[in-house]
Amino acid sequence: MALTKISHDDNDKAVFGTSEDLKIFHDGSNSYIEEDGAGQIIIRGWGPRLQAGYSPTSSRNTGEDAVVCVTDGAVELYYNAVKKLETTSSGVLIPQNNLTIRSGSIAAAEIGLQDESSNATHFYISSKNNGTVEYNCYKGGVGTKYPHVFVGYTTEYGRLDNTGWKLGDSRAIRLGDSQDLDIYHTGSHGYLENDTGNLFLDVAAGNDIRLRANDENIIWGHGDGAVELYHNGTEMFYTSASGCHVGSPSAAAHLHFLDSGICRFGTGNDLQIYHDHSNTRNRIDNYGVNFHVVNKNTDGAVYEEMVIAKPNAAVELYYDNVMRIDTTSYGARCTGNLVSTGNIKAETDGGKLLVGAGEDLKIYHSSGINFIQGANSANIYACADDFAVLNQAATKTAIWCNSGGSTDLFYNNAKKFETNSSGAQVTGSLVADSVAVGDGEFLLCGNDDDLKIDHNDTNATIQNNKGVLYIHNNDTGTNKGVCILNDYFWVNNEANTENIITAQANGAVNLYNDGVKRLETWASGVKTFGTYFETNNVTTYSASFYQQNNQTYSYDIDVGSEGGAGNSFWLVCGYNHYYNTAYGAHRVGMFSARTTSVDTIFQDQQTSSNAGAWSVSKPDNSTFRVTKSAGSYGGWGHGFVQLTFRKL
Repeated sequence: MALTKISHDDNDKAVFGTSEDLKIFHDGSNSYIEEDGAGQIIIRGWGPRLQAGYSPTSSRNTGEDAVVCVTDGAVELYYNAVKKLETTSSGVLIPQNNLTIRSGSIAAAEIGLQDESSNATHFYISSKNNGTVEYNCYKGGVGTKYPHVFVGYTTEYGRLDNTGWKLGDSRAIRLGDSQDLDIYHTGSHGYLENDTGNLFLDVAAGNDIRLRANDENIIWGHGDGAVELYHNGTEMFYTSASGCHVGSPSAAAHLHFLDSGICRFGTGNDLQIYHDHSNTRNRIDNYGVNFHVVNKNTDGAVYEEMVIAKPNAAVELYYDNVMRIDTTSYGARCTGNLVSTGNIKAETDGGKLLVGAGEDLKIYHSSGINFIQGANSANIYACADDFAVLNQAATKTAIWCNSGGSTDLFYNNAKKFETNSSGAQVTGSLVADSVAVGDGEFLLCGNDDDLKIDHNDTNATIQNNKGVLYIHNNDTGTNKGVCILNDYFWVNNEANTENIITAQANGAVNLYNDGVKRLETWASGVKTFGTYFETNNVTTYSASFYQQNNQTYSYDIDVGSEGGAGNSFWLVCGYNHYYNTAYGAHRVGMFSARTTSVDTIFQDQQTSSNAGAWSVSKPDNSTFRVTKSAGSYGGWGHGFVQLTFRKL
């Protein structure tokens, strides 16, 4: 029979060994594995582990690791199933980055490093001295129990004690993976050296950074405020929200430059101010941009220009923000009045007084002749109550202009032409090769200017404002008549919104009704537009179509009211959606009609089930209806309806 279990009562022991050195038992509360002999308890296995928290009779039917031994690897210690310590090939690893050593009394806690060969302690951290933490590093093999750490072995380079870190001369505190930042003192001077990247001095918001020497400010940086520079403890420069200032808010100072020292402005040093010592002169150099001298308001906005100097161009002088003088490539120009207390002279022949932005007026003397010359198509006005042009001796008049009156032209001091309120009067004959009237000007005829002929730079107009406009040709020869020469001719309504007649060279003549074209000439004949065409009181209605065969279509034709007399109608209509008669419907006939009755005089028609048939009717007294019935075939076809009658 197979053995399933061995049962023991409380405190009954399973013992192993000749001397019963190994015992396993349970005392009613706890279970024990005891080694009473001189040997050891050895637990062997492929990665053995010790678990806690196992109870097969409760929900905790799996244990939590407490100790795990990894074959050819680590020994791991756990707390509440979380690994807290493990051995490695190089020592011990604490995964949680926290090591706490506790003893029954704080005065007994100690960590020490010893030499294996001599058991001599070289370093320890202890709290034995009445609860005060001691850091002890042995120097030269002699231990001292002071609260400090020595840096060095035979030579002390520095120490950490209760007063802080202490390093020897030229011994640096080096920070960064590559020791990029060094802080040290050489015995004469202190240094803060940064080899990589920027060096930042940062304080919490609202706090200041101050650099002082001998208890005097050198630089003072205010959090959320100004940066101040000092000289011998006195503020000489500071920043503000609006820029930089020399002096202090309560006292002025000066900005000094040595000879040829330059004050530069702009990213490209576009403006420079300095004293040129070698040439003994003060200079303001402007590079490539306009130079302005302005007067500003207290808010900094430009109030008015005073001087503008432009590179390779003008220098402008202003009065009350209005330019009055500017230089040009040929001299200078005055805008406004130029008042001189002496003469304005052009001392050489050909020297000119030029007036106008485009030098439109020139006054000068050249080759013994005085000139008043207009240029650029500009007019010359001579303004006076009366104006006269006389000979040099002032004995004969050539032109006389009367203020508010006539202008008179003379020949050898005799008046030949005189303007008046209605036009002009010629004394003697007026001989002209042509009469030229400018654009927008009129040639007027009639007492009330009823006939007007003009050209407005685009079109020419002959406008008659009274009666009929007649064009007569009284030539009795064989070529008499009126000829209008133009490649395009049209007649429109007075508002010029509708065509009446249009004609084009080498093209059509078109006739319109109410602005809609109704007739057009062709090279081979005449084409009419619309459904009705009438000649000698005979009206023809025509319509063509392209329609689906299997639908019914009707054409209602206005034939007028024949009253009780009746009327006659000639009808031709056809439709086909294929080339033979099996797919067509045609009808030709003469009909008489009165009110709503239609009688067939004679007819010829062709019908088919595929195409349907034509029929006629009169739904009312003035309508003649032509209808094509639906055929059985579903395709599309072409057709026409033409009805001739006398419209009443």
